[in-house]
Amino acid sequence: MENKAKHQSRLTEELESLSHQITELRRLVVEHTPAPKLPLSIPTRITPSPLVPAETILPVHPAERAESRSLQLPRHLDEGPFGMALIDLRFRFLRVNKALCRLLGYSREELESLGLPDITHEQDVHNCAHLVEQVLEGTLPHAHIDKRFIRKNKEALWVQFTASVIRNDSGIPVCSLAIIEDITERKRAEETLQLTNQKLEAWAGELEEVSRGMSLLAEMGDRLRACLTKEETYEAVVRIAQHVCPARVGALYVVDETRSVADSVAAWGDASLLERGFPIEECWALRRGRPHWVGDTRTGLLCNHLGFPPPEGYFCVPLMVHRQAVGLLYLVPTNGEGKSEANQRLALAMADHIAVALSNLRSHESVQGQSVRDQLTGLFTLNYMEASLDQELSRALRNQRPLGLIGIDLDHFDVFNKAFGPDAGQAVIRELGGLLQANVRKEDIACRWGEQRYAVVLPQGSLEATRQRAELLRRMIRELEVHHHGDTIGHVTVSVGVAVFPVHGRTVDALLQATDGALKTARNAGGDTVAVAH
Repeated sequence: MENKAKHQSRLTEELESLSHQITELRRLVVEHTPAPKLPLSIPTRITPSPLVPAETILPVHPAERAESRSLQLPRHLDEGPFGMALIDLRFRFLRVNKALCRLLGYSREELESLGLPDITHEQDVHNCAHLVEQVLEGTLPHAHIDKRFIRKNKEALWVQFTASVIRNDSGIPVCSLAIIEDITERKRAEETLQLTNQKLEAWAGELEEVSRGMSLLAEMGDRLRACLTKEETYEAVVRIAQHVCPARVGALYVVDETRSVADSVAAWGDASLLERGFPIEECWALRRGRPHWVGDTRTGLLCNHLGFPPPEGYFCVPLMVHRQAVGLLYLVPTNGEGKSEANQRLALAMADHIAVALSNLRSHESVQGQSVRDQLTGLFTLNYMEASLDQELSRALRNQRPLGLIGIDLDHFDVFNKAFGPDAGQAVIRELGGLLQANVRKEDIACRWGEQRYAVVLPQGSLEATRQRAELLRRMIRELEVHHHGDTIGHVTVSVGVAVFPVHGRTVDALLQATDGALKTARNAGGDTVAVAH
């Protein structure tokens, strides 16, 4: 804006410095007021238009035209650096200087045979009409406008066009003096600056979106770190992911333990467009361990897990932990938003947060599993048994259902250890744990109760059903062949005690004491037998 103001000021000063030349030109102009009744003489190439409205075309007497044609630009104007021209009231060039001829690529004769509309860009013709009216009416001292001319070689040229009307002593407009300066480079610079500003505005908007997304990602990280279950984790992902990366379709897939299938565990948007699960080899991102972006599914390399018809574009981001894919983030952008580099960066950052959360969740489950499972036998620990027994007793009391408890103790285990060694004793304990795991119902809870003692909790187990199950397990254990270092070391027997809620106790401690008493009864009977609590 400052440069434009300087240009205007300079051209205004130039016009003022030419005032004495205009006075001289006025003296040379025929002082004749056009007669309204004389017929108009309009050249065939100059017709009424928005630039030359019919009401502004003044009739000119032939004698005046002849005198106007005899006008000459002063030499210092003809040789000046700016394009200059005398233009009649029909917007025909009367006289042009050398600079204007060079600027437009015409000879003097060619240019003086043309009119202003002939060299004006068609999109700029309308811009001049109102301005011309104001100058001719005397509302403005001079016309000043940026417009495009067309060179002889058809190339567009930006110019700054400034014109002042020359009037005779009666105040009648007879012609105008125009100064024309090439501002093409300035316009290019302005266009470049405008494009730069538009890019900066776009980048600012993008930066704002990234900042908002990063804040949401920080919130997601906090929530995911606080999640203790898969359900909590998946719900947190859905709630925040759809705000971080708005998508027509979004889904979280988790790779199963066999590392062969990716299962959908969370989704947002139009879930009907999603596959519930697919082999991991059907996804390029999971196969390569790298993000796979397809902007146009008509030409891109497509994954085989896409629905039909495929979306216009999609983004698969593998969730990597220690160079191993644990899941997949799948996004179908809305209205091409996914093509934004910022949105893709947000998706990658979000995938990192989710991958860490899934890894932490698996570690937590592993640690939790180790804390509730006996490492030698794989059975539940004593602490877990007591907590579970308390829950099952509360449920049994609430539902008025029985609850059975079986205690199992290895007979003569100390003698066995001395005869075969502690390693063989550990083998017996391990194999007996495996037998119990393989022969209990899904709802039953098999636990390691002590060094060589086991327990099985039977929800809804009546006294008779619990006793029969105890007898079955005793026989199966007696028939079990124990192997150690490839050798068969024989058979073992067990003493089994049975107690049932509410017959033998209504609390955890009472039920455990009743079972322990039944075990002592079975051992005192010589072992390899089942005893029921009194």
